[in-house]
Amino acid sequence: MKLPVEVASIELSDDLQELRVDGRVFKPSTRLVGDLKPVLASSVDESLQSEPAYFMFRSVSRAVDEQLFKCLCLRYDITVIPPRVLGEEFVKTFGHYHPTPYGDLSYPEVYEVLVGEAHYILQREERGAIKDIVVVRAREGDKVLIPPNYGHVTVNPSSKILVMANLVSSTFKSIYEPYKAKRGAALYELADGRLLANEEYGETPRYREEKPLRNLPGAAGGDLYTSFLKNPLAYRFLNNPLLTPRVW
Repeated sequence: MKLPVEVASIELSDDLQELRVDGRVFKPSTRLVGDLKPVLASSVDESLQSEPAYFMFRSVSRAVDEQLFKCLCLRYDITVIPPRVLGEEFVKTFGHYHPTPYGDLSYPEVYEVLVGEAHYILQREERGAIKDIVVVRAREGDKVLIPPNYGHVTVNPSSKILVMANLVSSTFKSIYEPYKAKRGAALYELADGRLLANEEYGETPRYREEKPLRNLPGAAGGDLYTSFLKNPLAYRFLNNPLLTPRVW
């Protein structure tokens, strides 16, 4: 499968085990169905535990661009989520928060749907309580900005494969424990299309929906990889949350 990236030839193998970027070969880290057990709304058949849930290709780039990403402390990743239903839910990522580099703002992140569609479930917590829940429904070519202080989960809500890219700081490790402690996000997206509140959180505000972006404010147009190469400094906010553009 050739991915829609203008400046680079990026191809995903049919078995999803290899990504080729202008001849460079990248192998994925694999999250198994069993790895998602702590964050699922309901149990999943034991026979599926060793099946792959999704594939993560980290620090993807052409050889000629690698030093630019490193100098700016940024990372371009590609995540592949095949269609699947896990118990009552659509397949999803584990969910995580980002640390705060300084002050009280966490690192932001930018996602782009390359193939398929994705639902992003964002949540902001203050002093142990969820203060805001946002759902963003994105299709091919759409971008989604994860603002500072929001944890997030990605759902593949369709019968087709989801391939998404993200651009994020390379200087931190994601924080998964809060999602594990609460059995997932504040909302579960069920396979019948319903959004179900996670009772582990107690009382939470009603979720709101926001639209995805076609282009990030201040950034060049095109797919995320191409946009970054055209104007790398437009993404400096990924290492300085104070500069994050306001999109909603």
